[in-house]
Formats: sequence, C-alpha cells, structure tokens
Amino acid sequence: ISCPVTDGLDYALYLHQIEYLPQYLQTQLLELFESSGDSGHVRLIATSGAALSEMVARGLFLRRLYSTLCLNHIVIPELTAAREDLHDAFEKLLAFFCRVYRREPIRVEDGAWRKIEQYEWCGGYRYMRAIAEQAVIQCRDGVLTRESIQALLHGDAPERAQLGTVDQKIEMQLRQMLQSSGSKDMIAREMGISRATLYRWIKKYQIKDSWN
Repeated sequence: ISCPVTDGLDYALYLHQIEYLPQYLQTQLLELFESSGDSGHVRLIATSGAALSEMVARGLFLRRLYSTLCLNHIVIPELTAAREDLHDAFEKLLAFFCRVYRREPIRVEDGAWRKIEQYEWCGGYRYMRAIAEQAVIQCRDGVLTRESIQALLHGDAPERAQLGTVDQKIEMQLRQMLQSSGSKDMIAREMGISRATLYRWIKKYQIKDSWN
C-alpha cells in the first residue's frame, strides 16, 4: 500500500471483499490509519461476505483492524430477505442488459417469475446479475420461459468468461453512437445512464478522442 497522506487532504479508500486481504496488507492498512494523525483523514469503506469476527477468533484477521472497521457497521440483508423486491431487481437487470446488447425488451412468463422469486440466490446480487446477463444473451424470441430460467439457475454456475463480454459491448455501442454525432444527453438517455456515467465510460474505454 502506498498512499501518502498530505496535509489538509482527505482520502477515501474502498476495498471490496476485505476478508481476502493478506495479513501483511492488513498490517500496512492499519499503519496507514494510525500514521495519518492530524495531517489528514482516511475514510475506509470495505465490504465483506464473511463473518470477520469469526476470522479474528481464528487468527485470520487483525483484531485492531477489525475494531477500526466496526466503528460504523452496516449489515446488508440477503436478497431473499425481501422476496417482494426480487421481481423488481431482476427486471431492472434484464432491462439494463437489453440496452447493452441492443435487444428488444424481454417478456418474462409467470412461471419464470415464480421460479426467480422462489430461488434462494445464495450467490447474492452478483450472481443474479450474471444470470440476467446470460438470460438476455440466450433469449432469441423475446420471451423468458420457466424452463429456460430453470436451466440457467440449476446448470453450471456461469463464469464471467462464459457470459459474453459486456465491457466490449458497452464500448462498441459507445463508439457507434459517438460516430453518429449524437448529443451527450441523447446518448445517455438511450443507454439508460446519467451524463456522469457516460463521461466515466468514455474515459474508461479511452475513446474520448473519438468525440467530435
């Protein structure tokens, strides 16, 4: 970790799945906080899919770092804790990937919705996102049936490499729309994103020079 704290400046550090952080990096992260003192502030936002308290008890996570992280502890419930929201969450993911892959909106049969709402979703939102992407890729007639969603849910867990290349699709779509000389507002509306997200994607895919 190399993150010098400059006088008068604040920093925010986001770490996803901090339970996988090796102990030597846990030590460096803790030293970063303790050495900042009055010269600046470091705000750490971390997520964990594991019970860090159990990892501390087993000697796999530093107790002092755990105590620092737990000053503001937010527990996000499992997807199935609010099953009434599963319909809306999956529907929004389908709409997003339909825009990304330039597909017409998909109609979901009642039997498929029941399957989606009854599924346990042990892999969380990330797994639901992967299933929704795969559903859009495989759907050819514009209808998601109970049989097709069951095959996705109970087949092999979809790996990222098998799900298509959503980043490449976004980049390709952006390049095509930029070449059409459309306005920023029009492009953002058509892709269903904000102007801020549009600018971030242009920078991410290094296609800013293509803008006329």
